[in-house]
Amino acid sequence: MKLWRHPETKSFYVVWQEHGRSQRKSTRTKKRVEAEKILRRFQREKLDPLDHSLTVGDAAERWLREREPDGLRPCQPQTYRDYRLAVDRLVALLGSRAAASVTPRMIRHALEELRKQGLSQPSRAKWLRFIRMIFGELHREGEIRLNPVLAVPKPRVEEGRREALTVERFEALLGEVRESGPQGLADALEILWLTGLRSVELIRLSWEDIDLGRALWTIRSPQNKGGVSERPIPRRVCEILEARQGLPRGPFGPGLRIAWARWKSRNPAWTGLNLHSLRHAFVTRLARSGNAAAASFLVGHHSEAMTRHYTHLTAEDVRHLLD
Repeated sequence: MKLWRHPETKSFYVVWQEHGRSQRKSTRTKKRVEAEKILRRFQREKLDPLDHSLTVGDAAERWLREREPDGLRPCQPQTYRDYRLAVDRLVALLGSRAAASVTPRMIRHALEELRKQGLSQPSRAKWLRFIRMIFGELHREGEIRLNPVLAVPKPRVEEGRREALTVERFEALLGEVRESGPQGLADALEILWLTGLRSVELIRLSWEDIDLGRALWTIRSPQNKGGVSERPIPRRVCEILEARQGLPRGPFGPGLRIAWARWKSRNPAWTGLNLHSLRHAFVTRLARSGNAAAASFLVGHHSEAMTRHYTHLTAEDVRHLLD
Protein backbone atom coordinates (compact mmCIF):
# COMPACT_ATOMS: atom_id res chain seq x y z
CA MET A 1 0.00 0.00 0.00
CA LYS A 2 1.53 3.28 -1.13
CA LEU A 3 0.82 6.72 -2.58
CA TRP A 4 0.69 7.39 -6.30
CA ARG A 5 0.42 10.84 -7.89
CA HIS A 6 -1.58 11.30 -11.06
CA PRO A 7 0.76 12.83 -13.68
CA GLU A 8 -1.91 15.18 -15.10
CA THR A 9 -4.18 16.20 -12.21
CA LYS A 10 -1.33 16.00 -9.62
CA SER A 11 -3.80 14.47 -7.12
CA PHE A 12 -2.63 11.68 -4.83
CA TYR A 13 -4.11 8.16 -4.79
CA VAL A 14 -3.70 5.24 -2.41
CA VAL A 15 -2.83 2.11 -4.40
CA TRP A 16 -2.71 -1.50 -3.16
CA GLN A 17 -3.08 -5.10 -4.28
CA GLU A 18 -6.24 -7.02 -3.40
CA HIS A 19 -7.05 -10.54 -4.62
CA GLY A 20 -4.33 -10.27 -7.21
CA ARG A 21 -5.68 -7.05 -8.68
CA SER A 22 -4.46 -3.49 -8.36
CA GLN A 23 -6.83 -1.14 -6.51
CA ARG A 24 -6.70 2.60 -5.99
CA LYS A 25 -8.58 5.20 -3.98
CA SER A 26 -8.39 8.97 -4.38
CA THR A 27 -7.24 11.04 -1.41
CA ARG A 28 -8.88 14.14 -2.97
CA THR A 29 -5.84 16.27 -2.20
CA LYS A 30 -2.74 17.51 -3.99
CA LYS A 31 -0.80 18.02 -0.75
CA ARG A 32 1.58 15.19 0.13
CA VAL A 33 1.33 15.77 3.89
CA GLU A 34 -2.45 15.43 3.82
CA ALA A 35 -2.25 12.43 1.52
CA GLU A 36 0.17 10.66 3.89
CA LYS A 37 -2.26 11.16 6.79
CA ILE A 38 -5.05 9.59 4.71
CA LEU A 39 -2.73 6.73 3.76
CA ARG A 40 -1.94 5.97 7.42
CA ARG A 41 -5.63 6.07 8.36
CA PHE A 42 -6.52 3.82 5.43
CA GLN A 43 -3.82 1.36 6.47
CA ARG A 44 -5.23 1.17 10.01
CA GLU A 45 -8.72 0.54 8.66
CA LYS A 46 -7.51 -2.23 6.39
CA LEU A 47 -5.42 -3.93 9.07
CA ASP A 48 -7.97 -3.50 11.88
CA PRO A 49 -11.49 -3.30 10.40
CA LEU A 50 -14.26 -2.04 12.68
CA ASP A 51 -17.25 -4.06 13.79
CA HIS A 52 -20.21 -2.61 11.88
CA SER A 53 -22.69 -4.97 13.52
CA LEU A 54 -22.71 -2.94 16.76
CA THR A 55 -25.60 -0.47 16.47
CA VAL A 56 -25.92 2.82 18.29
CA GLY A 57 -28.92 1.44 20.18
CA ASP A 58 -27.05 -1.64 21.44
CA ALA A 59 -24.01 0.43 22.43
CA ALA A 60 -26.13 3.00 24.29
CA GLU A 61 -28.13 0.35 26.17
CA ARG A 62 -24.90 -1.43 27.15
CA TRP A 63 -23.48 1.87 28.43
CA LEU A 64 -26.65 2.52 30.42
CA ARG A 65 -26.73 -0.96 32.01
CA GLU A 66 -23.35 -0.30 33.59
CA ARG A 67 -24.87 2.69 35.40
CA GLU A 68 -27.81 0.85 36.94
CA PRO A 69 -27.86 0.53 40.77
CA ASP A 70 -26.28 -2.95 40.55
CA GLY A 71 -24.11 -2.18 37.51
CA LEU A 72 -20.35 -1.70 37.22
CA ARG A 73 -20.62 2.10 37.55
CA PRO A 74 -23.78 2.83 39.57
CA CYS A 75 -25.00 6.43 39.72
CA GLN A 76 -27.61 8.44 41.61
CA PRO A 77 -31.28 7.65 40.78
CA GLN A 78 -31.91 11.14 39.38
CA THR A 79 -28.76 10.96 37.25
CA TYR A 80 -29.79 7.53 35.99
CA ARG A 81 -33.20 8.88 34.95
CA ASP A 82 -31.48 11.67 33.01
CA TYR A 83 -29.24 9.08 31.30
CA ARG A 84 -32.28 6.91 30.51
CA LEU A 85 -34.05 9.82 28.83
CA ALA A 86 -30.94 10.73 26.81
CA VAL A 87 -30.47 7.13 25.65
CA ASP A 88 -34.14 6.82 24.65
CA ARG A 89 -33.82 9.94 22.47
CA LEU A 90 -30.57 8.68 20.94
CA VAL A 91 -32.11 5.29 20.14
CA ALA A 92 -35.17 6.93 18.57
CA LEU A 93 -32.98 9.07 16.29
CA LEU A 94 -29.95 6.88 15.46
CA GLY A 95 -30.58 3.53 17.16
CA SER A 96 -30.49 1.35 14.03
CA ARG A 97 -27.29 2.83 12.59
CA ALA A 98 -23.90 1.18 13.03
CA ALA A 99 -21.98 2.97 15.78
CA ALA A 100 -18.84 2.98 13.62
CA SER A 101 -20.64 4.80 10.79
CA VAL A 102 -22.04 7.75 12.79
CA THR A 103 -20.69 11.10 11.59
CA PRO A 104 -20.82 14.64 13.05
CA ARG A 105 -23.37 15.52 10.35
CA MET A 106 -25.73 12.84 11.70
CA ILE A 107 -25.37 14.23 15.23
CA ARG A 108 -26.13 17.75 13.97
CA HIS A 109 -29.21 16.48 12.14
CA ALA A 110 -30.33 14.72 15.35
CA LEU A 111 -29.96 17.98 17.29
CA GLU A 112 -32.02 19.78 14.69
CA GLU A 113 -34.72 17.13 14.95
CA LEU A 114 -34.82 17.59 18.74
CA ARG A 115 -35.16 21.33 18.20
CA LYS A 116 -38.13 20.78 15.88
CA GLN A 117 -39.69 18.56 18.57
CA GLY A 118 -39.60 21.53 20.92
CA LEU A 119 -36.65 20.53 23.12
CA SER A 120 -35.08 23.63 24.70
CA GLN A 121 -31.51 24.70 24.02
CA PRO A 122 -30.26 23.79 27.53
CA SER A 123 -31.85 20.35 27.22
CA ARG A 124 -30.25 19.79 23.82
CA ALA A 125 -26.87 20.84 25.22
CA LYS A 126 -27.35 18.39 28.10
CA TRP A 127 -28.30 15.60 25.68
CA LEU A 128 -25.19 16.33 23.60
CA ARG A 129 -23.02 16.10 26.73
CA PHE A 130 -24.45 12.69 27.61
CA ILE A 131 -24.02 11.16 24.17
CA ARG A 132 -20.47 12.54 24.04
CA MET A 133 -19.82 10.27 27.03
CA ILE A 134 -21.35 7.27 25.24
CA PHE A 135 -19.33 7.71 22.04
CA GLY A 136 -16.24 8.61 24.09
CA GLU A 137 -16.37 5.20 25.75
CA LEU A 138 -16.77 3.49 22.37
CA HIS A 139 -13.70 5.36 21.15
CA ARG A 140 -11.62 4.40 24.20
CA GLU A 141 -12.59 0.76 23.71
CA GLY A 142 -11.49 0.91 20.06
CA GLU A 143 -14.97 0.22 18.68
CA ILE A 144 -15.07 3.48 16.69
CA ARG A 145 -12.23 5.49 15.10
CA LEU A 146 -13.19 8.90 16.44
CA ASN A 147 -15.82 10.38 18.72
CA PRO A 148 -18.14 12.15 16.22
CA VAL A 149 -19.70 14.33 18.94
CA LEU A 150 -16.43 16.19 19.54
CA ALA A 151 -16.82 17.94 16.17
CA VAL A 152 -20.36 19.15 16.97
CA PRO A 153 -20.61 22.59 18.63
CA LYS A 154 -22.72 22.93 21.75
CA PRO A 155 -26.14 24.52 21.06
CA ARG A 156 -25.93 28.19 22.01
CA VAL A 157 -28.17 29.12 24.91
CA GLU A 158 -29.95 32.43 24.40
CA GLU A 159 -32.11 32.49 27.51
CA GLY A 160 -29.93 34.99 29.39
CA ARG A 161 -29.92 35.25 33.15
CA ARG A 162 -32.74 33.91 35.23
CA GLU A 163 -35.21 36.15 37.01
CA ALA A 164 -34.52 37.13 40.64
CA LEU A 165 -37.77 36.96 42.61
CA THR A 166 -38.82 39.95 44.68
CA VAL A 167 -39.83 39.44 48.31
CA GLU A 168 -43.46 40.21 47.47
CA ARG A 169 -43.60 37.71 44.62
CA PHE A 170 -41.95 34.99 46.67
CA GLU A 171 -44.41 35.50 49.51
CA ALA A 172 -47.26 35.18 47.00
CA LEU A 173 -45.69 32.00 45.60
CA LEU A 174 -45.16 30.45 49.04
CA GLY A 175 -48.70 31.31 50.08
CA GLU A 176 -50.18 29.59 47.01
CA VAL A 177 -47.99 26.51 47.43
CA ARG A 178 -48.94 26.17 51.13
CA GLU A 179 -52.60 26.47 50.14
CA SER A 180 -52.69 24.10 47.16
CA GLY A 181 -49.42 22.14 47.13
CA PRO A 182 -47.68 19.52 49.26
CA GLN A 183 -46.10 20.64 52.53
CA GLY A 184 -42.72 19.27 51.49
CA LEU A 185 -42.64 21.50 48.41
CA ALA A 186 -43.45 24.60 50.48
CA ASP A 187 -40.68 23.72 52.97
CA ALA A 188 -38.19 23.22 50.12
CA LEU A 189 -39.05 26.57 48.53
CA GLU A 190 -38.56 28.36 51.85
CA ILE A 191 -35.18 26.68 52.39
CA LEU A 192 -33.98 27.55 48.88
CA TRP A 193 -35.10 31.16 49.44
CA LEU A 194 -33.26 31.42 52.77
CA THR A 195 -30.03 29.62 51.81
CA GLY A 196 -29.42 30.02 48.06
CA LEU A 197 -28.79 26.30 47.66
CA ARG A 198 -29.16 24.64 44.28
CA SER A 199 -32.19 22.36 44.16
CA VAL A 200 -29.95 19.36 43.46
CA GLU A 201 -27.90 20.14 46.60
CA LEU A 202 -31.08 20.10 48.67
CA ILE A 203 -32.28 16.87 47.04
CA ARG A 204 -28.99 15.08 47.76
CA LEU A 205 -28.80 16.27 51.37
CA SER A 206 -28.77 13.39 53.89
CA TRP A 207 -29.30 13.46 57.65
CA GLU A 208 -25.62 12.55 58.14
CA ASP A 209 -24.71 15.89 56.54
CA ILE A 210 -26.83 17.90 59.01
CA ASP A 211 -25.74 18.92 62.51
CA LEU A 212 -28.71 20.75 64.03
CA GLY A 213 -26.92 21.07 67.37
CA ARG A 214 -24.24 23.28 65.85
CA ALA A 215 -26.54 24.64 63.10
CA LEU A 216 -24.14 23.47 60.38
CA TRP A 217 -24.56 21.29 57.33
CA THR A 218 -22.20 19.80 54.76
CA ILE A 219 -23.09 20.65 51.17
CA ARG A 220 -21.72 18.20 48.62
CA SER A 221 -21.33 19.49 45.07
CA PRO A 222 -19.01 18.71 42.14
CA GLN A 223 -15.60 20.36 42.36
CA ASN A 224 -16.48 22.84 39.61
CA LYS A 225 -19.66 23.79 41.53
CA GLY A 226 -18.00 24.58 44.85
CA GLY A 227 -16.99 21.10 46.02
CA VAL A 228 -17.70 19.91 49.56
CA SER A 229 -18.14 22.70 52.10
CA GLU A 230 -19.52 23.25 55.59
CA ARG A 231 -22.00 26.13 55.88
CA PRO A 232 -24.19 27.60 58.63
CA ILE A 233 -27.91 26.84 58.76
CA PRO A 234 -30.32 29.76 59.32
CA ARG A 235 -32.51 29.49 62.42
CA ARG A 236 -35.74 29.22 60.43
CA VAL A 237 -34.26 26.41 58.30
CA CYS A 238 -33.30 24.52 61.49
CA GLU A 239 -36.96 24.67 62.53
CA ILE A 240 -38.08 23.25 59.18
CA LEU A 241 -35.50 20.45 59.32
CA GLU A 242 -36.44 19.53 62.90
CA ALA A 243 -40.07 19.16 61.80
CA ARG A 244 -38.99 16.84 58.97
CA GLN A 245 -36.75 14.59 61.06
CA GLY A 246 -37.54 10.91 60.74
CA LEU A 247 -37.91 10.85 56.96
CA PRO A 248 -35.76 7.88 55.86
CA ARG A 249 -34.14 9.26 52.71
CA GLY A 250 -33.20 12.67 54.05
CA PRO A 251 -35.16 15.90 54.40
CA PHE A 252 -36.07 15.83 50.71
CA GLY A 253 -35.64 13.47 47.79
CA PRO A 254 -35.75 13.26 43.98
CA GLY A 255 -39.53 13.66 44.11
CA LEU A 256 -39.06 17.36 44.84
CA ARG A 257 -38.61 18.32 41.18
CA ILE A 258 -41.57 16.17 40.16
CA ALA A 259 -43.77 17.83 42.80
CA TRP A 260 -42.65 21.28 41.58
CA ALA A 261 -43.39 20.43 37.94
CA ARG A 262 -46.83 19.05 38.81
CA TRP A 263 -47.73 22.06 40.92
CA LYS A 264 -46.70 24.46 38.12
CA SER A 265 -48.78 22.49 35.62
CA ARG A 266 -51.84 23.14 37.82
CA ASN A 267 -50.90 26.80 38.32
CA PRO A 268 -50.12 28.30 34.87
CA ALA A 269 -49.29 31.73 36.31
CA TRP A 270 -46.00 30.29 37.61
CA THR A 271 -45.09 28.18 34.57
CA GLY A 272 -42.04 30.23 33.61
CA LEU A 273 -40.51 30.21 37.12
CA ASN A 274 -37.47 28.03 37.77
CA LEU A 275 -36.21 26.89 41.18
CA HIS A 276 -32.83 28.38 40.33
CA SER A 277 -34.43 31.84 40.44
CA LEU A 278 -34.47 31.51 44.23
CA ARG A 279 -30.67 31.26 44.19
CA HIS A 280 -30.45 34.47 42.15
CA ALA A 281 -32.79 36.18 44.60
CA PHE A 282 -30.70 35.08 47.61
CA VAL A 283 -27.47 36.50 46.16
CA THR A 284 -29.22 39.72 45.12
CA ARG A 285 -30.67 40.31 48.61
CA LEU A 286 -27.26 39.93 50.25
CA ALA A 287 -25.62 42.16 47.62
CA ARG A 288 -28.22 44.87 48.29
CA SER A 289 -27.21 44.83 51.94
CA GLY A 290 -23.53 45.19 51.00
CA ASN A 291 -22.63 41.55 51.77
CA ALA A 292 -21.59 40.27 48.34
CA ALA A 293 -18.59 38.47 49.86
CA ALA A 294 -20.85 36.60 52.27
CA ALA A 295 -23.14 35.68 49.38
CA SER A 296 -20.18 34.29 47.43
CA PHE A 297 -19.19 32.11 50.42
CA LEU A 298 -22.70 30.90 51.21
CA VAL A 299 -23.50 29.78 47.66
CA GLY A 300 -20.04 28.31 46.96
CA HIS A 301 -18.85 30.65 44.20
CA HIS A 302 -15.14 30.57 43.34
CA SER A 303 -15.08 33.93 41.59
CA GLU A 304 -16.54 37.40 42.00
CA ALA A 305 -17.62 37.31 38.34
CA MET A 306 -20.02 34.45 39.05
CA THR A 307 -21.46 36.26 42.06
CA ARG A 308 -22.02 39.33 39.88
CA HIS A 309 -23.83 37.12 37.37
CA TYR A 310 -26.31 36.18 40.11
CA THR A 311 -26.72 39.77 41.33
CA HIS A 312 -29.64 41.80 39.93
CA LEU A 313 -29.22 45.34 41.28
CA THR A 314 -31.09 48.41 40.09
CA ALA A 315 -30.38 52.11 40.39
CA GLU A 316 -32.73 52.32 43.38
CA ASP A 317 -30.87 49.51 45.14
CA VAL A 318 -27.62 51.48 45.26
CA ARG A 319 -29.12 54.96 45.73
CA HIS A 320 -28.75 54.77 49.54
CA LEU A 321 -25.04 53.93 49.10
CA LEU A 322 -24.56 57.09 47.06
CA ASP A 323 -26.46 59.13 49.62
